Amino acid sequence: MLTNDIKYDKTLYPRIAVIPELVQKYVQDIDHLPPIEVDQNNRIIDGVHRWMVHCKDGRTEIETIVTRVTNDDEFLELAIHRNDSHGQQLSQDDKRKMAIHLYKNKDARERKGNKEVLSRILSTTKRTLERWVSDIDSAENEKRDSEIKILWMGCYDEQTIADKVGVTRQRVNQKLENLANLRHLSQNCKLSATYQEPDFEIPLYKIWNDARLTSKVGADH
Repeated sequence: MLTNDIKYDKTLYPRIAVIPELVQKYVQDIDHLPPIEVDQNNRIIDGVHRWMVHCKDGRTEIETIVTRVTNDDEFLELAIHRNDSHGQQLSQDDKRKMAIHLYKNKDARERKGNKEVLSRILSTTKRTLERWVSDIDSAENEKRDSEIKILWMGCYDEQTIADKVGVTRQRVNQKLENLANLRHLSQNCKLSATYQEPDFEIPLYKIWNDARLTSKVGADH
């Protein structure tokens, strides 16, 4: 493949930065370097440093292997796996950056099971991965708890809330128990909070109602 046809997408490259020392090292072994790997759109999955060496040496062609991917997340996961399998290993900063990027792109319902997959792809412990993505989890939990509270105040039953939020009914029950006395509110209180009382009427009298003034109030005036 022509070196000019190769595309280097920095947003999908596992490393935070290119390593100049590695490029210099490869210059000496350019004729013995393995092929680079690209996707169907000629984006480099593995071999950025090898490709840079060929460009630096003025070579117009480079041996390539083409691997089809279905989306950017699959591309990035494959690139991480290739970097971890051989050559210069990813740094902890590289892995943390990739973990946050991939985890954030997952649907909230997929994230729990995805932690084990990501920790395996990044060759790190699950505990370390959980620390890296803890801010994302905290924000998601706060959002979910807020939605549960709003739905409960709107008189939805626990199963409906569970279906809408995407958790189990037991989880909803647990969260409601932790919300300050929320489950102890009467149905009338909950209806009042949403202005749904069947006999609710807006008061018609003014704030300053002369008929309600006492003689004491009048004297003060």
